[in-house]
Amino acid sequence: MAGAVPGILIGLTQLVLVYIISAKKGWHPAKAKFDAKRAAKSLLSGIPALIMPVFIIICVSFGVCTTSESAGVAVLYSILVGFFVYKELTWKGVWEALKKTLISSSSIMLIIGFTTIFTWVLTMQKVPQTVGAFFMSLNLPAWAIALIFDVLILLIGTFIDVSPAILLLTPILLPVMQQYGFSPLQFGAMMITGLAIGLVTPPVGMCLNACNKINRMPIIEIFKGAAPYVICNVIVLISISLWGPLTTALPQLLGYSIF
Repeated sequence: MAGAVPGILIGLTQLVLVYIISAKKGWHPAKAKFDAKRAAKSLLSGIPALIMPVFIIICVSFGVCTTSESAGVAVLYSILVGFFVYKELTWKGVWEALKKTLISSSSIMLIIGFTTIFTWVLTMQKVPQTVGAFFMSLNLPAWAIALIFDVLILLIGTFIDVSPAILLLTPILLPVMQQYGFSPLQFGAMMITGLAIGLVTPPVGMCLNACNKINRMPIIEIFKGAAPYVICNVIVLISISLWGPLTTALPQLLGYSIF
């Protein structure tokens, strides 16, 4: 619930950005008379594909599979739909997809492996404890601490993957942020939003590397295209950092404790 409003804000800001870019570049499609039959046909043909995320959420929510296993469930569902519903998928296409997946996944796993080593070095050198002590030594208002925390998360997100960063930083920084009046819910939303931005920022950027393997474009060129959307995310990150109710109001409304 704490991440619902930030997620909606990210979606809305990017929708506005897409509209502005489309209008500026003349990508808006020409207006046409509404055709109910065509709309109904398009909707019906898209239902099997649209059901997939709902199917995955139901499987994870009811314990049929874990979040990691849901990726395999999605692949199996896609194969069934591609072969038997749309009838556009072929075994040759499956084989080509497997080869591309093997190449892209292996390179990304190498990056994750070296990220884990880097995280281990930081832990052995007690860098998180040093950062926590630095925060505690600052005689600054809460809003300034929030902005410094955002900068720290954005910097760390460029070098460390999301899961290792959470395991590394949360035990150290959560107590520090709580002493400045931030609830665990707000801290979690700030952490996840900031680290998600790190997935699309060089030099490590897991999403950038995945895009590079798909379209063979240089990472810097991909980042240039993604930069306006990253700015939208940063604006949302700063907003939820400076105004706690964006992350805590909905859980409180539903009766959850924010501390």
